[in-house]
Amino acid sequence: MKKTRGSFLECSAPQSFLSIQYTCRRDFPQVDLCNHRPPLMAFASSSSSIVLSKCEFDVFVSFRGADTRHDFTSHLVKYLRGKGIDVFSDAKLRGGEYISLLFDRIEQSKMSIVVFSEDYANSWWCLEEVGKIMQRRKEFNHGVLPIFYKVSKSDVSNQTGSFEAVFQSPTKIFNGDEQKIEELKVALKTASNIRGFVYPENSSEPDFLDEIVKNTFRMLNELSPCVIPDDLPGIESRSKELEKLLMFDNDECVRVVGVLGMTGIGKTTVADIVYKQNFQRFDGYEFLEDIEDNSKRYGLPYLYQKLLHKLLDGENVDVRAQGRPENFLRNKKLFIVLDNVTEEKQIEYLIGKKNVYRQGSRIVIITRDKKLLQKNADATYVVPRLNDREAMELFCLQVFGNHYPTEEFVDLSNDFVCYAKGLPLALKLLGKGLLTHDINYWKKKLEFLQVNPDKELQKELKSSYKALDDDQKSVFLDIACFFRSEKADFVSSILKSDDIDAKDVMRELEEKCLVTISYDRIEMHDLLHAMGKEIGKEKSIRKAGERRRLWNHKDIRDILEHNTGTECVRGIFLNMSEVRRIKLFPAAFTMLSKLKFLKFHSSHCSQWCDNDHIFQCSKVPDHFPDELVYLHWQGYPYDCLPSDFDPKELVDLSLRYSHIKQLWEDEKNTESLRWVDLGQSKDLLNLSGLSRAKNLERLDLEGCTSLDLLGSVKQMNELIYLNLRDCTSLESLPKGFKIKSLKTLILSGCLKLKDFHIISESIESLHLEGTAIERVVEHIESLHSLILLNLKNCEKLKYLPNDLYKLKSLQELVLSGCSALESLPPIKEKMECLEILLMDGTSIKQTPEMSCLSNLKICSFCRPVIDDSTG
Repeated sequence: MKKTRGSFLECSAPQSFLSIQYTCRRDFPQVDLCNHRPPLMAFASSSSSIVLSKCEFDVFVSFRGADTRHDFTSHLVKYLRGKGIDVFSDAKLRGGEYISLLFDRIEQSKMSIVVFSEDYANSWWCLEEVGKIMQRRKEFNHGVLPIFYKVSKSDVSNQTGSFEAVFQSPTKIFNGDEQKIEELKVALKTASNIRGFVYPENSSEPDFLDEIVKNTFRMLNELSPCVIPDDLPGIESRSKELEKLLMFDNDECVRVVGVLGMTGIGKTTVADIVYKQNFQRFDGYEFLEDIEDNSKRYGLPYLYQKLLHKLLDGENVDVRAQGRPENFLRNKKLFIVLDNVTEEKQIEYLIGKKNVYRQGSRIVIITRDKKLLQKNADATYVVPRLNDREAMELFCLQVFGNHYPTEEFVDLSNDFVCYAKGLPLALKLLGKGLLTHDINYWKKKLEFLQVNPDKELQKELKSSYKALDDDQKSVFLDIACFFRSEKADFVSSILKSDDIDAKDVMRELEEKCLVTISYDRIEMHDLLHAMGKEIGKEKSIRKAGERRRLWNHKDIRDILEHNTGTECVRGIFLNMSEVRRIKLFPAAFTMLSKLKFLKFHSSHCSQWCDNDHIFQCSKVPDHFPDELVYLHWQGYPYDCLPSDFDPKELVDLSLRYSHIKQLWEDEKNTESLRWVDLGQSKDLLNLSGLSRAKNLERLDLEGCTSLDLLGSVKQMNELIYLNLRDCTSLESLPKGFKIKSLKTLILSGCLKLKDFHIISESIESLHLEGTAIERVVEHIESLHSLILLNLKNCEKLKYLPNDLYKLKSLQELVLSGCSALESLPPIKEKMECLEILLMDGTSIKQTPEMSCLSNLKICSFCRPVIDDSTG
């Protein structure tokens, strides 16, 4: 038998977590052995239904107080406590309580440590203990770790030396009970043959105790390994991902890993599983729960002291006197988890710098703020939402106690799972609320949730909102109430002000896991969206006109019909499909002096019906607030905007399907405008009022059939997108019209347009289908960025430019329906980008030179039908 430090023969065990509370017992007071000795077998074992996982304690310590109470055993107890183990103390037990509690404690423990010492066998209680312990080992896999403290293993096994005397007088001690004597002898022999520790006479006791504690952990892990709960679907894969990032097998570095995600996504749960499975690898460890809440309650100094106390094995460390942790922690490999970190100073105060820690140490920072991890973490694990299968399993486990819903609840279960959108917290709370209720209650609850968010869930989610500053709160509520799913660049422009750089604030909200920005779209979880709208309702303010954000049609109607608005109102979004008529008060907008966002739209129809005159007002409103940044009025019923409206703050103007003839008679300060949509405004005659819109990027005039002049467009040097589709009165583009930045030009359906000239060399998409042009410009090679050239159904088109082959970026050329076009110009050079060439419906007789079109993927070519019949 190979021995190491105290002659312990080691056996490996899985690295897993145990919920630890140890019990320890010393010798009981001397009693009359004849009168108070309970028979060994009289203490019946627990029912076989009791399993290790249900044990109240982990370790029972059997020892002879006279031998080791004040030295070795007390040191062992201290080491156990230093490793975070709660040691049972019997100091308050008295008299007969010992008899009733002693064997209960053994039965309630997963394992026992038996300290065999010189006088151990002379205690009748100790012998009874070891007998009971070995009985539990045989019947219930009770773990046993023997320690031979200054005694020989052979003396214990063979009952020789100091273990001999008690068995030489069996009549006096055991009343001549030969069966009991044999049972105790077998118990001692069996215990001595279990791999354990032999006290080293000439070695360090602290090292010896370290080995005992480590192997106690290993035995407990083997007896009761940490099994990932089956009531947490998806947790195993997530914990493995986090473990990969922590790189536990690499002892050559100190590694800090962040765990990031929105409230309720399961950050703490994932980190907790990983902690419980791996903490025993380390010399010191601590999981500091809910830093945000506990730092407010007790202060960071208290938490820091608590952390050091745990990491330093319970030593009383005065931080103010001794200084920073580098004075204490350099010689220990540590595992520290900080839960719910919300501020940089919490990390700085509790953790400090990485270089104060021994290599191999690991630190986990759980937070919903990405910014805190940018400087402090080597890697970040973003906890994902549950997928549909995982979400259904978690929900069903909460409600039905298994992984699948009962047949009658299948559809409703799907609805609730869909509502939660993969958020574990929501699934748990919803499941808890539905437990034991019938199907009618489920239906009513689901209907309620369509209008009102779950109160308990909202309470949990609001913690992330409350942690925001005022600017962040304002931007978050604007997005939740008005601008979710819009383009991020658009939203940042709309919300920008002299005091707020909305782009920076939106980035901060993304870092705090309250919004996501992907492909330039700003989104948020459905439940955060519901929370934001619930907060935005400001139910505590009784008068609608004094609330900041309005979208309820009843509230808005009251304001517009009775002029009850105030300067408190920041935004109004009215879905006009919810109302039939609004008798607009002429001065309704006068009191709304701080209004920034105004939108009237219909969710039921993207177009506008002329018969739907929602607003009843005989004249143009008297006033529009000068602070308007965003004005959308689908079907605007008047022929112009209020004359005194100063649009100096206006960024986005949309009057689609309006009756407007011109915006203003006079020129206005429109330099802030970036987007204008007057599409389908069939009465629009000109663009007066926009000549100073030099920062305009997008202009949509589709379907403005009365528009024949574009003079104001000349000054729009930042214009990127110009849509003139179906402007049937437009005959030509202004001469000298040049816009350097223009990338998309749509002239499709301009039936009177006979002449086209290049207005920008930056154009990428050029749509001329259905126009009356006879030829494209003579020299087109200057359009070096052109990707799409659409000439479909240009029935009068006869010629294409000879330098067409020089369009090296061209990917798609559409000539379908150009019936007068008889030939393609020679393709003298390779057009490697061209993938689509459509020539069906033309009069072209000869196929193009395909050797120069090596990447062509789609080509349509229909030769004209030739009648070769002879009479």
